[in-house]
This record gives sequence, structure tokens and C-alpha cells, in this order.
Amino acid sequence: MILVNKHFAAFALRRRPLAVLLFLWAGMTVVPCDIFAHHFFKAGFDVTKPVFMSGTLKSVVWTNPHILIYVDIPDSNGTPRRWEFQTVSPAVLKGTRWSKDTLKTGDHLTVVAFLALSGHRIGVIESVVLWRAGSPVTIF
Repeated sequence: MILVNKHFAAFALRRRPLAVLLFLWAGMTVVPCDIFAHHFFKAGFDVTKPVFMSGTLKSVVWTNPHILIYVDIPDSNGTPRRWEFQTVSPAVLKGTRWSKDTLKTGDHLTVVAFLALSGHRIGVIESVVLWRAGSPVTIF
């Protein structure tokens, strides 16, 4: 037989609704704020003007929450400038033609991206065209 202090049990039952309410409040306010801040890219990128940019792939970083693609793109003087583009997560690309071996350093890419409003060399990729043997292969 388990003995329970009836005063403790009454205290715990009275406090449980408060704990549940606090948990629900935290779940409805704190978590969604983080989700919306992370995925509300309209605030940081010009989604009204997709831009076509071509350059040489330097590296791909397969990481969560987004895959990062670094491309050297020549500026107006022909000087290569490093750009950082982000795509969706690796989990989303699992069912597509993308894999860690799809892109290789030195590949020629054309990206369609939405650029950062800040003017930094950062963009969110809409699509990627990989040029192999002079022929385009749309991979995303």
C-alpha cells in the first residue's frame, strides 16, 4: 500500500492547472516566435526581384537548418567575389536529384536567387542550373 500525504496531493493537483497553463503559454508564444523569425525571409531578402547570377562553385556545406552554397561570382570589373547562398534543409532535398556528390568544387553554376536587402553578398536560392559539358542541368 502506498501512502500519500493528502495535503501534498491536494497542493499538486491545485498547481497542475497553473503548470499546464504556463506550458501552453510558452508553447504558443516563445516557440512560434523563433519559427517565424527563422523562416520569415521576406524581411531580409528582396523577394520581388529574382536575380540570375553565374560563377564558380567554391564549397557546399550540408548542414541544418539550410544547405549553404558558396560561389565566386565576378563583379563588374571581373574580380571574383564570394557569395553565400542558402537552400532548403538536407531533409527536404532527400527526395530530389541532390546529394552531397551533386555539386563539385569548380563547377560552373547559374543560380536564381533573392538577394539580401542589407547589400551583403547573401541570397536565398530559388533554383540552380549546373553546367556540365556546356549543357545546362537544372538540379533545383
